[in-house]
Amino acid sequence: MAAETHTAATATTTNTSPLLSRNPLPLSSAQEGQVREIYHARVRGFCAEEIRQFAECARGRTVTATWACRQERGNMNKCMVFHATQENYDIAREEWFRDRLEKRRMKEQEKAKAAVELAKSAP
Repeated sequence: MAAETHTAATATTTNTSPLLSRNPLPLSSAQEGQVREIYHARVRGFCAEEIRQFAECARGRTVTATWACRQERGNMNKCMVFHATQENYDIAREEWFRDRLEKRRMKEQEKAKAAVELAKSAP
């Protein structure tokens, strides 16, 4: 356990990620919603085949889908529960932070290009 704990100073030298921990900052409600969207899309991606089978069975049915597609629904739910883990949530959160950092870098590059263009056009 002691080997797993380390300070922020050692994290910057040993960790290749620019983020010091798996969940570095508290997020706003809207930001957490964006993380949840990534998380749910990730879980649905893992279970795409089971979801497709259930949807195929339920197509054209209404109330009877509950009984007729019981096995497909069970398989879909088992898959989603299996993949709905804290680890996958943390991965989705890291992906959100990675995307945010990338957008920030792109915006900074655009500003730098605009500043260069402005400098070139100035007499």
